[in-house]
Order: sequence, then C-alpha cells, then structure tokens
Amino acid sequence: MELVDRVRNNFYDTFADMSSTKAVRLVVIVGGYILIRNLVSRELAKRKLQSQIRKDERELSDNKGKELIDNPEADATTSSIEYGWGNRTRQKIKKQEDMLAKMVEHAQIEKDRTEDDLSDIQDLLEE
Repeated sequence: MELVDRVRNNFYDTFADMSSTKAVRLVVIVGGYILIRNLVSRELAKRKLQSQIRKDERELSDNKGKELIDNPEADATTSSIEYGWGNRTRQKIKKQEDMLAKMVEHAQIEKDRTEDDLSDIQDLLEE
C-alpha cells in the first residue's frame, strides 16, 4: 500500500501546484504531439506505398520484357481462361454448343448415307 500512496501523492503534487499557463502549455504539447504523430504516420505510409508501387512496376516491366521474347526451347502452352460470365451468357453458349453438336451429328448422318448410296451403286454396277 505504501507504493500506491506514494504514487498518488506524487501525482497529486504534480498537478496541485499547476497554474493555468502550465496547464495550457501541457495541453498544447500533448495535442501537438498527437497531431504531428498522426501526420507523420500518414506521410510514412504514403511513401511506403509509393515505393512499393514503383517496385512492383519495375518488376512487371522486367517480367513483361521476358514474356515478350519467345524462348524456342520452351514448350508452347496454352491455358484456358475462365471468364466471369453471367447466367444468360452461359445459357446462350450452351445452346450454341448443343446446336453445333446437332449440326455435326446431321453432317455425319448425311456422310454415312452418301457412303451407303455409293456402296449400293457400286454393288449394282458390279453385278
């Protein structure tokens, strides 16, 4: 308890004999510190962000140059790109795929018919 009493007495003695000018001075100093600290913190964050942006741009430009030059020893690869299509577009694409599949099927049937007709004609000619 002695420690708590001593801290309380020191705290009271510090602010008990404080005049109004000392109080205003203390408020100005603490307020100025808080204000300047926030401003400096924001400025440092901006500088860090700008340096990170410059670094990323440099890396992108370096990588872009490397990607533009084809490497003849590397295998050519293609990747399918997944687009964020909506429902209507996906439905239209599905209809187009179905229609194309039907057209291919009809073309195959026609081809088989013509081949059958040709084979029948050849059989008749041979007999």
